[in-house]
Amino acid sequence: MKLEWEVKPRSQAFDGTGTQQSEAWSDSGTAGAAFNELVSSLEPGEYHWRTRILYQPSSSPFARAGRWFAPPRNGSRETDVVLGSYVGGFVWQDTDRDGVRDASEPPIAGITARLLDSFDNVLDLQLTNGDGGYRFAVRHSEQYRVRFSAPNGWQFTLSDQGPDDMLDSDANAVTGETALVLPPFESFDVGGWSAGLVQEGPCFVPDERSTSPRSGSTETT
Repeated sequence: MKLEWEVKPRSQAFDGTGTQQSEAWSDSGTAGAAFNELVSSLEPGEYHWRTRILYQPSSSPFARAGRWFAPPRNGSRETDVVLGSYVGGFVWQDTDRDGVRDASEPPIAGITARLLDSFDNVLDLQLTNGDGGYRFAVRHSEQYRVRFSAPNGWQFTLSDQGPDDMLDSDANAVTGETALVLPPFESFDVGGWSAGLVQEGPCFVPDERSTSPRSGSTETT
């Protein structure tokens, strides 16, 4: 046997399309079989679901599937699960200064990211983790932006570079803020609002004097 399931947005009726199945058959034996499947590729929102058992045709040719199971009184307008909305991304060191996050470029932990509402009020604050990542839980109907703080000796790289919006830097080079993030939120918003940083300096005070051969004047270098 294997598991088959159908997940639909709230208010969309089950119709047997877009179902998914376990990858491999499991032998129930005399003790039964346990199933634990991950449903992926769902956008933030409200969903309802149903599931059933499929039987391997070679061992059960006259009963291909069991009945569908769902939570009690599970109409098309019921909500079984809610996927929260998130705004997040990564902070990394842009070593080649091209504004695009490459696989070889290191993440930066401990960078402050602030979640702002549309009136620039700070709603939440996080430090990026060891992978350079951060994530804010947000309301599905509000507008937000993220403000990053560059440490001393660092500045923001070029923004909105390259063809892949998941790999570019979204922080304004001057303010460190992203553009306004608008609903409806999608899977992109979970990791698509990032910032690249470049390290500046160190600068040294000139300590030598040289003479220009043309003018005879002196300058420090």
